[in-house]
Parts: sequence; structure tokens; C-alpha cells
Amino acid sequence: MTKEDVNLALAFKMPPERAVKYLENKGYKISNNWYDMWEDAHAKAFTVAKMAKADLLRDTKEILENSLKNGTSARTTQKEVEKLFIEKGWWGKREVEDKNGEKKTIQLGSKYRVKTIYKQNIQSAYNAGRYLEQLENADIAPYLQYVCVIDSVTRPEHKALHQKIFRYDDEFWLYFYPPNGWGCRCTVRSLSASKLKHLGLTVEKSSGNISHKFVVVDKETGLEKPVAVYDYTIGGKRFKFAADAGWSTNPGKCAWGLDVQAYSKIKDLPQNLKDTFISEMAQNLHNSDVCNTFISNVIKSGFKTRGIEKTVTWINPDILNALHQDNIKPQTPIIVLQDNRIGHIIGNVKIEKQKLSDGEMFDIYNIINNPDEVYIDYTSKNATGLIYIKNIENNKCIKVCTKLNKLNKQKPVNYIATASIVNRNSFKNIKMYKKIK
Repeated sequence: MTKEDVNLALAFKMPPERAVKYLENKGYKISNNWYDMWEDAHAKAFTVAKMAKADLLRDTKEILENSLKNGTSARTTQKEVEKLFIEKGWWGKREVEDKNGEKKTIQLGSKYRVKTIYKQNIQSAYNAGRYLEQLENADIAPYLQYVCVIDSVTRPEHKALHQKIFRYDDEFWLYFYPPNGWGCRCTVRSLSASKLKHLGLTVEKSSGNISHKFVVVDKETGLEKPVAVYDYTIGGKRFKFAADAGWSTNPGKCAWGLDVQAYSKIKDLPQNLKDTFISEMAQNLHNSDVCNTFISNVIKSGFKTRGIEKTVTWINPDILNALHQDNIKPQTPIIVLQDNRIGHIIGNVKIEKQKLSDGEMFDIYNIINNPDEVYIDYTSKNATGLIYIKNIENNKCIKVCTKLNKLNKQKPVNYIATASIVNRNSFKNIKMYKKIK
């Protein structure tokens, strides 16, 4: 058994629930160019380059999910994927035409490709789950150490990072939490302050040493994308570590990148097709499960925040079209929840009569997707909001306020600002609120 197999075996012998959830809740994306996924899409997307059939993509994903759940051996799983590819006609080489009408030969399935798909997706799933666990335990073990497999095929840049230590909230982990490329076997372990002292280890800071460079990701078009670069010196020798193109991100922390990518692909489609797609995304029950697990973990932590954000749902097409008629055009229909908002909504910030119970907080997804009423909120001078209402007893209601993002292109999503129990009469002022449902 190789060192690579041993590394992957961790996912089978100690399968963290978050690793399984991560793989199950990855989205789908059909693309002839893996780099279209880019960065944050890695956190949620499950893509096999050049797969053009959605059923094949789903079937492959299901095999890997079952492998992770059931502890199936690498050899058996790879044989299942290989058999699937052959049965679906996705095997060997094929002649195709590029966008200019020129013929070229592409490689579809192969034993090497099956092995790569298997290893990389299981590894990404395992590391994403591991990262979230490390964040939850950051008060006990706040230091993270980069660990590299040392052998003859280890890349020098990865080897040079071996045993380097940064705090969990250091910028380094935003870009270089492994895997950092195809075939990367690196992992991360947590260390407490006492363990750090006992081992005589030193914590570093990446501040000022991280930059970005552009690399070509599509030789045909010349398309370039930015990757993060860490500049450091060991023993007088200077190193510049950059993750492989498309891997310069943290698979556990990013969560809504794929949603943005998906919307960018359909936003210019005919309205009926776009509405159908948005409606399907809004009714994605996987997002409900992810959101509730997210809320539960924040509650269990005592409302500690780590800067994590999760997609809750998408704005329903009817609501979105009503906003457009009022000349309100959010960057995307995506609604996101930040961990710091959970404590604001159900922690000790609000007065008792306004505070949601834990159960009501877990109903956020359903309140937004199946509201009794919806209002446009004009009470803020600098931002427009969307308010979802669920009626409860004694003329009371739960309101979920979402801040609509019309300008910020760096984070083109809409954020849940707050939620509380209020009197329904609050929304009678037509100058402040406009009912759209």
C-alpha cells in the first residue's frame, strides 16, 4: 500500500460526518473546461472535466458518496467508476470539433483518470470536513500545522511548507489549506498552546508575504486567472509557493462560489428557462440540510464565529421579477447566512420577546421558500431589503430580513441581516414597506 493510499484510508476508517455531507452537497456543473469551475466553486462543485452528460455526472458522484460512507476500498471504487464510464461510452479517445470548427482529439475516461478523480474528490471531501472540525476546536487548539508526505515524488514547494505553523485565522489558510493541486497529499493537524510549547515549535505569520499572480488556464483562448503566492525563506533559500491553478482556495470555508458561477451561466437565458433554473435552485433541499447543520454547530460552539458563510437558498423567480419591476436588481438571487448572524438572531443580543427560538431559527429555509407574505424594505437609506414573513399567533409574525446586494461584485450575494418576532402591524406603513406577495 502506498503512502497515498494510507492518506485516503483516513476517510474510510474515520469518516467525519462533515466530509460525507460535503460530498453529498456538492453541486453539479457541466463543463468542457475544468478551469471554468475556478476557486470557490471547488467548495461545492463536483466536476469531472469534459463530462457532458448530467446522468453520468450524477452516477459518478453517487459512487464516490457511497464509497466514502461505506468504506469501500479504493480499488473497488475505481473499478465501479471505470465500468460506469465504459458503459456510458465515456472512455478512450474521441475526435471533436472545437469552437472554431477545427478537429482535435481529446482523452475521455482512462484508468489514470479514474484514479485521479477518485483520489482528489475523496481527499477534498475529507479535508473540508477536517477544516470545519478544526475551526470548532480553535479555542483548545488554535494552531494549524501544514503536514506533507515526504517521499521521492513530493513537490519541493510542498515539502518546504512541511511542519510550518500558522494560527487558524491567519490569511495563509484562506488560500493554501490542502489539497493544493492534483495529486496533493498534504494535510493539516491542530496543535494546542501547551503542545506547541512542549515541542518547541514556532508560530509564523503570513502577513505581507501573500500576493497574487495571473496564470494561463486555457491555452486555446489565452484565458488567465489569479492564484495566490506565498513568499518565504528557509535556511537562506527563497521559495514561492503557489497552489495549482484552480486550487488556490479553502474547500471548507468557501460555500457559495458555485451558486454564483451557476447563475452567471444562466442569467442571459430566455426568461422562462432562467426562471425554471432559479426555481429548482431555490427548492434545493440539500441547502436546507447544510444550513441547519451550520446553525446547529454555531449554537453548540456557544455562538463562536469563524467567518464562515453558507448558501441558504435562492430568491424565488416571482419575487425576483417583482423586484425587477421596481427597478431593484440584485447582483444574483443567492441568499447567504453568515455565522455571526446566528448569534445575533437567537443569542442574547435581542430582547426576549423578539428573539427566535432554536426551532424557529432552524425554519429559516422554509420561511424564505414558503412565506406568508413578502415585502420590499425601504427603511434603510443605503440599502434595499427583502422581508419574508411567517405568521404566528396573536397577530405576531417572524420576519427574516435580507439585505439585497446591487453593487458589490466581490461578494455578489444577498445576506440575511436579521430575523425576529414582531407585530404584523409594523408593515402597514406603505412608504417604508411594499408588499409584493
